[in-house]
Amino acid sequence: MKRSRKPTDQIIIKANIRSKIYTVEFAILRISPEWVGLTNQRLAAIKNFEAGFCVYNYSFWHSPLRFYKSPIGQNFPVKILPKYEDWAFITLGLEEENTLSVIETCPGAHQLIITKDGIAHFRAHGRHSGEEFWTEEFNLYKLIAKL
Repeated sequence: MKRSRKPTDQIIIKANIRSKIYTVEFAILRISPEWVGLTNQRLAAIKNFEAGFCVYNYSFWHSPLRFYKSPIGQNFPVKILPKYEDWAFITLGLEEENTLSVIETCPGAHQLIITKDGIAHFRAHGRHSGEEFWTEEFNLYKLIAKL
């Protein structure tokens, strides 16, 4: 896995889990043309509700990402992301992705939560274990603008 200076179809996002057993350090989000189109539609819909001061965020059910922990001896979030960045474009081959450590518990559907300002994060819950997964916040407007 390497950081890319050019936009790619994958980004790494710092992530966490609330669990007594497992650790999660990052998530990989796959960006397809369909995802970009759907995200633009969602941002346009949210724009119409910006004046609603009682609404804090909007929730969508979406699942184009997976949560991982770094292999032993490597800390990908620290290695790839500068101290104050929460996401970056990456290059990652399919064979390389198969070597990443996936935790044994499987999160259910992923919830994409977007504030009226376009700040987003993903959240998921373990299907049978009750663990809570989440990513750091990132600006959807900035991400889309870089594509």
